[in-house]
Amino acid sequence: MRQLWVTETNCNWEGYHKIDKIKTDFNAPTSEESCNRITGQEEIMGIGSIAYMVQNDVFERIAWWNTWNFNKENREMTTNARMVDDEGHVLPIGRALLSKLNSELANCDEGLQYE
Repeated sequence: MRQLWVTETNCNWEGYHKIDKIKTDFNAPTSEESCNRITGQEEIMGIGSIAYMVQNDVFERIAWWNTWNFNKENREMTTNARMVDDEGHVLPIGRALLSKLNSELANCDEGLQYE
């Protein structure tokens, strides 16, 4: 079996199905919301693509977009998808991924942690 590598994935478009095709009033999920969703604490569309890829042997690697990004245009989706903030502190979505989607270790609702 040939395994797949998935690049540049994140949770930014969760919830898009609930809005019109013009994308008005669309807000990307926050880091905390994405963390809760991919660790199974909040369900929006089944288990979600990240959990599915982690649980499925067809996928060998997943590359999250973005670990950190300068974000010179101050885009909400770029900020919300980052794994670390400007100082290098791990954000909730980063903790979810580093904990291998373990909800207790990810501590999604705690915001920044400086440990």
